Amino acid sequence: FGSARHRLAVIVTHLALTRGTRSRQLAALRELADDYEHVVLMGDINCGPRRLRADPALQGSRLRVHPDLLASFPSWRPRRGLDHILLSPELKTLNAATLPVQLSDHLPVTMEVELPKPLYRALGTG
Repeated sequence: FGSARHRLAVIVTHLALTRGTRSRQLAALRELADDYEHVVLMGDINCGPRRLRADPALQGSRLRVHPDLLASFPSWRPRRGLDHILLSPELKTLNAATLPVQLSDHLPVTMEVELPKPLYRALGTG
């Protein structure tokens, strides 16, 4: 979204259950994300936030994992945070939560993000 100079990439994913395959998938997504200044990467990552932060694919990455546990799994009694929204540093999280909507075995995760002013204008919202 946005102009050539100020673009926002939104990447939605569902990663594998096994650590090695998930890390390779995450590395490919990170490579894709590295082409954009502003990035939102979200989806069912199938691991907790601590393991996600420690994944070699994210070492040296600009993408930030939300610091709080957003318990999304299982939806009927959420205890684990397997669903995440990662942001590039220029995007500021205003709030984040899970939604109490049982449409699958995971609860949806939501996040309100503040965009930098040039990106906000480039998207035609300011």
